[in-house]
Amino acid sequence: MIIRAEDDTPATLAIPPGLPVAVSDSHFVGHHPAVSTDHRRGRNSRSTICWSWGTTACTTSPGPSTPARPPNAPTPGGTPCGRASGYEAGVGLAADPDVTAVFAANDEMAVGVMSALADAGVPVPGRVSVVGFDDIPLAPYYRPALTTVRQDFDEIGRTLVDFLLRQIRDGAPLTDEHHLVPAQLIKRASTGAAVLHPPRSTY
Repeated sequence: MIIRAEDDTPATLAIPPGLPVAVSDSHFVGHHPAVSTDHRRGRNSRSTICWSWGTTACTTSPGPSTPARPPNAPTPGGTPCGRASGYEAGVGLAADPDVTAVFAANDEMAVGVMSALADAGVPVPGRVSVVGFDDIPLAPYYRPALTTVRQDFDEIGRTLVDFLLRQIRDGAPLTDEHHLVPAQLIKRASTGAAVLHPPRSTY
């Protein structure tokens, strides 16, 4: 059995003893063989690229693994990690002149953020850079093309199947096996040096 368990924990996920299992989540290390993307490396690469362009304020759009919300942004509705919630977060970000970069939890949310910024007349990346996560097939074809962190889903899938086959063949639980898949920053047109503006008047 292959499980993608973003919200479950070893305590809440009931699995019959002896059932071959591989989990696509790092929370299960020490309980079941697990495969996960190196999210820390991915986040660090996004931060590095934005600070290198003189970014003055970065924020993170909300998602399953990123509970923080940008200042003044409404609570996202609908799918918690889709375009609609990204758009709602983008409405708040567009009104904040101090934000010059947005790290979205995934590419769908990043597209929603870019749509809200475009509707508000905020240029991307002229005033705000936007970075996604996943590198979905459509990422290069958005306008502007989306800078993102690529997850190697092929390697994740191959490793999950290998874990299952090894358990079936050898009868070993592989409890402590954890394969960390590297993340790769893909630079495209949605990021660049921002044109900084003076703070808005408070009158």
